[in-house]
Amino acid sequence: MPETTVALYDQATAVILEREGIAILKRKLANTSGSFKALNGWGRIRGKSVPLDGMVQAVFFEAHAAERRVITTFHLEEAALGLFAPEVLAAIRCDLPHFEGRAAKGHYVEILAGPHIGMRGVVSARPFRVVLSDGRMSDMLREVDFRSSGLDEASGRQFETSQRAKRRAAVSAACANLPAELRETLQAMLRRVAADKLPLFTLLQSEPYQMQSSHLSFQEYYTARSIADGRRLPPNVGAPWRWSSWWRNTLRLGAEMGDRFGRGLLRAVSDESDGAVSGGRAVSGEGSSPELTKPRSELSTRSELDLELKGKIGGDLPTSMLAVAQLMRATLAIGLGGNKLGADELLMVAEGLRRSTCLTQLDLSANRLCGVWFERGDFCGEYTSRGLVGLATALRASQCLTKLDLSQNSLGVSYLHGVRIASMEGLVGLADAVSKCASLKKLGIAYNGIGAMGGKAIAEAFGRNPSLAELDISGNLVGLKGGKAIADAIAANPSFTYCDLRFNSLDEDTRMLLRDLSRQTVKVIL
Repeated sequence: MPETTVALYDQATAVILEREGIAILKRKLANTSGSFKALNGWGRIRGKSVPLDGMVQAVFFEAHAAERRVITTFHLEEAALGLFAPEVLAAIRCDLPHFEGRAAKGHYVEILAGPHIGMRGVVSARPFRVVLSDGRMSDMLREVDFRSSGLDEASGRQFETSQRAKRRAAVSAACANLPAELRETLQAMLRRVAADKLPLFTLLQSEPYQMQSSHLSFQEYYTARSIADGRRLPPNVGAPWRWSSWWRNTLRLGAEMGDRFGRGLLRAVSDESDGAVSGGRAVSGEGSSPELTKPRSELSTRSELDLELKGKIGGDLPTSMLAVAQLMRATLAIGLGGNKLGADELLMVAEGLRRSTCLTQLDLSANRLCGVWFERGDFCGEYTSRGLVGLATALRASQCLTKLDLSQNSLGVSYLHGVRIASMEGLVGLADAVSKCASLKKLGIAYNGIGAMGGKAIAEAFGRNPSLAELDISGNLVGLKGGKAIADAIAANPSFTYCDLRFNSLDEDTRMLLRDLSRQTVKVIL
């Protein structure tokens, strides 16, 4: 019996297609052989014959990217064109005129990066900001973060409408120039669906031609496979960390496909033409191609973070976090600060960390990881340690994470009968995990209200783990006991090189002790 849902679908689709006499495309394209070849995963197909299984996958992918259950001949033609000539399809889909000049105020543009990726609007000012069609204002953008039409809004929208009206005819014309073998595969698929000889599809009507997946899960499964195989998503799909619930099951299936899906997801939203993107390292693997290793969108100017999603996560939050967990399996560093993530979201991040074999840096600062946050001069919410427990479990097992930032999360703040007290519930487990994570070198836990007991627990963790070297525990009011414990940890751990202890209500004796240590091998900021 199959052990995973994906394995079940692998087996089920193979049986369905083979029963109808359809040859099965190899699941790993790097190992394909026979009368056709695949170049760069799903980039182009060349050869004497085109596998019908490959066409099935491409059709499902195009329909799902368009968020459509009903599939028309237009989707079929786009699928065929995407298989053989993706650059032609991309050019047809481009409904803004090519403009080589500098962007100016009043230009109608399409945003290529940031939380509003794929949206259009009008440049309002320099430094660049864009007024979107719904009246919202974009973040500050670099000129490489958007594409200008060179036209004003009225002319740009008129051109856009005209191009979209011509798109269907352009796709049909381009398909007429495809190799006869590919066009025959397309026609064979139509004939089989009409004759009920392709059970993955159900014919809805023949004029105009409409069909759909016999079950939506087949469409989701084949879309996940396409992403894992390196197929690029159309620009209108947007960034995975802002996806709607339409994509949730696709991501769940993809998660079972392992690191290959994470790498594919990063490539699926990459922009090969954006040479100005900096800091975007992705992890190469089987079937990956060097030119597809830079993520398209929110990449930070902070060079230590490869994928900076600070304040960028949106859409359907459970779906977006599923995507983030998969991206953690493909990139070396990710910034998730300032997204109001709570305990449930932290559990999903923990799952991504548990499965990742490459993530070295994780920034979770300025969130609500324990359900408590500071707002308008007071603490809000209700404390829970569920997320921290999950993170601690993943941290103990991690063999690659070197830097973790948990600052500004109220980890040590709880309430009893409406009175604020220090909470050790989650901190004890976190400290234990920190002491056992052999790869961890840097920990940021500033401004969390952990107090003396929390400071002592974290200090003892640093004293027991020889790999730990840097600690930012500023703004925690650790006091005399916490400060003394940190001093003892610095003395006990020869790897300790840096400690930020500002704003911690330290007494003068502890300060003198820390200054003496700072003169030796450790830089202590007081």
